[in-house]
Amino acid sequence: MERRATSILWYRRCLLAIVLLFIGIGARWIWVYRHGLTLDIDEAGYLCLAVVDYNGLLYGGLHGWIAAIDMPSIQAPLTTALASLVFALVGPHVIAGFVVPLAAGAGCILAASMMGRVLGTRRVGLMAAVLTASCPVIIIYARAFQFAMPAALVTTLALVAILRSARFARVSWGAAFGLCLGLMPLARTMTIAFVPGLVAAAFIVVIVDPLHRIRRLGVLLGSLVLAGSVSATWLWPNGRLVTHYLLSYGYGGHARNYGPHTSKLGFDAWRAMLQDFGSSLYLPHLLMIILGFLGLLAITVRSAAADGAAQTARRILQSQALPVVIVAAEAVLVLTTSNNKGTGFFAPIVPSLLALTAWSLWRLSTSRRVDATVAILVALVAILGTVPSLDLRSPLARETVLGLPVLTGITVTQGRGTIQIAQAFVGYGARGAVEPVDRTTSRAWVTLSTVAADWLTQTFGLHATIAFAFRNGLFNVNTVNLAELLHAHGAFAEIQIDPAVTRPSVAGYRDWLKTVSASACALLTSDRLGGDFPPAIDRPMVAEAARQAGFVQRHLWPAPDGQMIGVWTPALTPPQCGVSVQG
Repeated sequence: MERRATSILWYRRCLLAIVLLFIGIGARWIWVYRHGLTLDIDEAGYLCLAVVDYNGLLYGGLHGWIAAIDMPSIQAPLTTALASLVFALVGPHVIAGFVVPLAAGAGCILAASMMGRVLGTRRVGLMAAVLTASCPVIIIYARAFQFAMPAALVTTLALVAILRSARFARVSWGAAFGLCLGLMPLARTMTIAFVPGLVAAAFIVVIVDPLHRIRRLGVLLGSLVLAGSVSATWLWPNGRLVTHYLLSYGYGGHARNYGPHTSKLGFDAWRAMLQDFGSSLYLPHLLMIILGFLGLLAITVRSAAADGAAQTARRILQSQALPVVIVAAEAVLVLTTSNNKGTGFFAPIVPSLLALTAWSLWRLSTSRRVDATVAILVALVAILGTVPSLDLRSPLARETVLGLPVLTGITVTQGRGTIQIAQAFVGYGARGAVEPVDRTTSRAWVTLSTVAADWLTQTFGLHATIAFAFRNGLFNVNTVNLAELLHAHGAFAEIQIDPAVTRPSVAGYRDWLKTVSASACALLTSDRLGGDFPPAIDRPMVAEAARQAGFVQRHLWPAPDGQMIGVWTPALTPPQCGVSVQG
């Protein structure tokens, strides 16, 4: 008994040390490389929502907070709502919002260890925790104000609840499953695509065991009703918007911006899936998961050879690992069928896959020598995943790439976060630069958004409609709106040109401008291409289209990269635009 208590204490201390190291290293990185510096367009937009939620709470109490969360939107509300509660404690500071993804990343480590513990032993739980804490996709998105980590946390906890529910004999864990399943679409809308896999896994674990099947099926149905009720709090009023958004960006016109059309399940689609999966995990962790999958095959073959196919099939159906495999397979299948693999779309299944990997390696262990080999392998993978991400100034932070026969140029290690990757993606910095935009320039971009927001507010009013005729990664509708929310406590109504629906011609741009001229107080343009998301907008064509549509250029701001941001007004300024701009 004393030995068991010592083992439990050792396990808890090791797990606590892993989590505290993850939080400490991540918090330091966020403070050094994110505080007061640029945000990517998604982060700025999500932080806008968090500030709106905070303002709702500040000025309207609980009712105002709920009303702000339930405003029509395509963006899942959980992360932004939680950030608004952090703002309520410390004030609406951008850096404070990063507490939410960092805490969710730490939660993923704990959830992975729980899953490993349920699948196997405490040692498996620690292996799962180490692999999760060192996995690049977990590290990177725990340091970004994105939805990936909260989505990964609730998805992993939903799977843990299935495993802990004793095939839904335990009502408490059945309720936990329903709550987490319901929170998945509220954490990130794209996780709706993963819900069928979880529901299928839950039904299978219930029906394969005949003992008290009807009662357990009732518990499962009750948990699904709970899940539906939780999701409906936000999806019911926003379901139509979300459905259109997901279908368009997953399979429709906007999905073409993320890659060429391919056969949904052809070789190219599977190769693209594996490439994107590897780009999220990097090669060491990808190889670990492949090794874990091969381990599962080896376990199955060994069982079939020893006990026959029928007995092995029954054992698989009764296995705690089966729900994890089902959920992972369904998620991979869904992501394979879409061109848009997104930012961290694979993250929700990563902690579970790493726990499954740890379990399969443990099951294959036959001697102390094998145990030592596995421990060394896990330690090596953890080092390769963690050390490059400690500090961007380290030589190890530079990206190393390996070309493989199927995977062209897969990352082995690198220390950049999402913001550095986003800056490089839109063309800033030298090729392979660890920090594409230096700190001084980064602060200048933030200042530009603040200057623009202040000028537009003073000129046109708090709630003016502003149109953007370009899509710069560092100065855009979201960065300007966030600056206005933080400084003027108002929000612009903003329109951004959409190249997926606007023809790349003077006539096409002119048609778009005519649709916005009746409401737009100002049109923002750029004089040269730089820092745009592809496909880029043709600058000279937009300027000519603006002149033909009756817009007049009134003001200019110099951007840190040398381009000039122009402010144009329509010939007749709409009456809601406050002060008219004189030439």
